[in-house]
Amino acid sequence: MKLGLQQKQTTQLNMTKELRQAISLLQYSQQEIIEFINEQVMENPLLEMDTSRKSPSAHDYTVDQFPEAVKGWRQSLIEQAGVLPLTPSDRSCLKGFIERLDDQGFLPYNDEDLAELFQLQERKVKVLRKYLIELEPRGTGAYDFKDFLLLQIKEDDHKSRVTKLLIERYLPEVAAGHIEELAEKLSLNIKDVQSSIDYLKELQPRPLLAQLDPNSYIVPDFLLEYDSGSFKVTLNQLDEPSVYITPYNQKVDKEGEEFLKKCYQRASWLLRSIDNRKQTMLQVARAVLDKQTTYLEAEEKGPFAPLTLKQIAEETGMHESTVSRTLTDKFVKSPKGIFRLDQFFTSSLEGNGGTLVSSQYVKELIEKLIEEEDKRKPDSDQSIANELQQKYHIAVSRRTVTKYRVGLNIPSSFKRKLT
Repeated sequence: MKLGLQQKQTTQLNMTKELRQAISLLQYSQQEIIEFINEQVMENPLLEMDTSRKSPSAHDYTVDQFPEAVKGWRQSLIEQAGVLPLTPSDRSCLKGFIERLDDQGFLPYNDEDLAELFQLQERKVKVLRKYLIELEPRGTGAYDFKDFLLLQIKEDDHKSRVTKLLIERYLPEVAAGHIEELAEKLSLNIKDVQSSIDYLKELQPRPLLAQLDPNSYIVPDFLLEYDSGSFKVTLNQLDEPSVYITPYNQKVDKEGEEFLKKCYQRASWLLRSIDNRKQTMLQVARAVLDKQTTYLEAEEKGPFAPLTLKQIAEETGMHESTVSRTLTDKFVKSPKGIFRLDQFFTSSLEGNGGTLVSSQYVKELIEKLIEEEDKRKPDSDQSIANELQQKYHIAVSRRTVTKYRVGLNIPSSFKRKLT
């Protein structure tokens, strides 16, 4: 065997702390960026903040002044727990679980930690957590994102072994879109893997998603106004303080000079990062909303245009991951109300003549058809599929109708029937 040395040249991006923070800024919501700026100003003597433009936000009020949507979900869970067949001690522990839920509805503690915290046996923790998960909204109290997905497929009676495996072991690969790699690992064809991934995309990512009442308390990141025959998108900066670098006039020693030099570098980085964040956000928001002008201009509610991250990435010249980060938890206030920006991204189905319609529109049609059905003889999923084809010229399978109906939390025709 011959031994030798081989020289190999590679290119690698070393992510500094500043670069990681700059990337993370894209994901911050309006309130989070304000809190981040406040923290930086507190830590850096060269940063000053002009708060004269600041207007009242949700964080300026007491709990009693908040809209019911803000304080209501936790109180609702406590009230539901109050009628469960529990001992006063168990009910008190369950209330403690509810108080420790995070803002997404997860209970991010393992059973062992909860047992120690509440002086319970782990068996009792499991029982109480099960009670919590079955309250409305269902799934509240799941450990995390993965646990919540598994709960949903269990309730949905989705028996696909592939879907369960994807959730348990391969979520990073699913998120990265490595379908061929997954098919090879699972010894399956690409179509089966794609089918399971499509199903996963229809699940809710967190328990409290459906509880949002955006018009009540969400601070929008963008404002959309109709002006002179076209839509204009601007950043909502009412709550965002103006930050600037101020000179430090006191005498300092050499060590102090070095400290101030680092403070200046951090302050300069912050101002550049905030400006870059604003430019990126505006560019992405404008590209997204330009694709949905038909929906926004319509007097009556209509379908979103089919739209993907890839389309926006190509149009803006950004990487898909950058677009995705920019969309995270961003809201736009429009003449039609407040929307999550990622709501405008929908998959597509083929309509009459090869035209594409969004999956969101098909779901709305399914909901409409079920609302208008004869409750003494409700439509089966196959009947709905037939009606979509005949009335709206949209070809969907019974299986797709079932998947969308379950995603809308609408029971089967058997359970909808009035007796």
